[in-house]
Amino acid sequence: MVCIPFDGVSIPTKGYLLEVPSMPDIFDFHTHVYDRDFWFRGKGVLRAYAKDYFKSPVRLAVSLPLLARFESWMKPRELRPSSSSRLILFDLVGSFSSISPLGLKLHPPLQDVSACDPGLDETYGLAEREGCPVVVHFGYCSAGNLRFADPLSIIEVVDKFPGLTVVMAHMGTGRGNYWENAKRVARCCDGVYFETSWAPPGVVREAVELFGAERVVFGSDYPFRSVEEELDKVLSLGFSDEELYRILWRNADELLRGVIKRSSSLMVREK
Repeated sequence: MVCIPFDGVSIPTKGYLLEVPSMPDIFDFHTHVYDRDFWFRGKGVLRAYAKDYFKSPVRLAVSLPLLARFESWMKPRELRPSSSSRLILFDLVGSFSSISPLGLKLHPPLQDVSACDPGLDETYGLAEREGCPVVVHFGYCSAGNLRFADPLSIIEVVDKFPGLTVVMAHMGTGRGNYWENAKRVARCCDGVYFETSWAPPGVVREAVELFGAERVVFGSDYPFRSVEEELDKVLSLGFSDEELYRILWRNADELLRGVIKRSSSLMVREK
């Protein structure tokens, strides 16, 4: 095990050393921080506390709502992010009350709805006007309706709302036909980004090669994955300093800077 320097503190990783004088700031675009324990099938009781999470080298993070279709899968069935000065809280599509959300999360397989359902047009229009990104889960989901898992369904949406920013969680699951279709979407739509958690290392590398580091944001999916293992994956791929800066901080900063300026509780520091 080696360590990477971060603000004067050595952060352990599994074996890779960033070849720059110090780590860039890290902005995690995919977490589930609730300041409570919850039960999840196959994982047991999970802790999702900000005080534990921010022992990692992450400076800022997006915290996403979480839901399950059945009590046999997760208890409680819906969890909403906790408040923290270092967390940007996204709302769940279909159950948010804010007229000006910072960001939205849509999980078509679990919410049993197609991403291109006309009933979502009002929400997409709001997100486009406010400039807030929409994180969408496509691809495999063991407890979801896979009829709605295909990334191709978002093409109709971005055609209708060309100013909308879509972030594909887990790179559209990053496997098989899901990944091939996610690439087709990204070729058509400049406003589509990829988030790295759970994606195979080769897929992360391919995304950067095909679309540039400016279309990729780092995510951990904490507490289902650790920040360290997801960060280690990205650091192992031989990206340049500028590419790492883009993936680990700058892209997320740029996507959220405008909407965060509306919030008095959090300001992304200038770079």
